[in-house]
This record gives sequence, C-alpha cells and structure tokens, in this order.
Amino acid sequence: GVSRLEFDFDNAFWLDGAPRSPAELHELCRAALAPAEAHVLRTPPSLIDEWESAEGRPSRTYRFSYSSSTLALSRQRALDMNRRVCEAVAAAGAGRPRTPSVESLAELAAAAALRESSASSSASSPARSETPHERS
Repeated sequence: GVSRLEFDFDNAFWLDGAPRSPAELHELCRAALAPAEAHVLRTPPSLIDEWESAEGRPSRTYRFSYSSSTLALSRQRALDMNRRVCEAVAAAGAGRPRTPSVESLAELAAAAALRESSASSSASSPARSETPHERS
C-alpha cells in the first residue's frame, strides 16, 4: 500500500439557508469526487466554528480531512479535491465559500486594474500641458 498522508483543510461558508448536517455534507462532498477518490474523504466534516456577521449573516467553518492508504495523495491533489468539494457545497446551495477562489481573485484584480487604467486616462486632460522637471 501507499504510506498514508493526511491533509486537513478548514473551509468557511456563508449559509444561505438551514445548515446541512455533517452526514449530509459528507455524502454531498463524496459525490463531488471521482469514484476512485471518494474514500479519501473518510469522515464527515467537523464543525469547528460558527460566526455571524454584523449584518446577521451566518457562517460555519468545517474541517475536511483527506487521507488514503491506496491512493498517492499529494498536497496539490488534496487541494484540488478540496476545491471540488467546496464547489459542490456551493452548487448544492449548502453554503458559499467565504474565501475567494484563485479565479475570483484574478477577476477582482483584473477589474481593479481596468478601473485604475480608466481613472488614470480620464484624469489626464488634453488641455493641460505638463512640462518635465529637471532635478539638479
């Protein structure tokens, strides 16, 4: 067999309705993995934190544990599985991840760069001439 590696990831979700039970989450998450991978998520996620925003929006943080004695489980592979699990939770309406994905961060950065570019081009006026300053 393969030497067992274990990876734990804490995932925080904004709840959009009634929270799912750990057993429901476990089944939902295992279904998001390939059949050969489903065993890697051996136990239901454990609730490690409950929090409510100032606006009254509830959030829960769960610890997801990944391990296998038959599958070579690298950190990257475990991260990929965890990403698919979080996407499945969101798609099922069981909660939206509080931590933005890499794709979301890239979209936010591109939008910010576009706004900055637009702001700097509209700030320079053709009627205003700027002369270079020499330093001595």
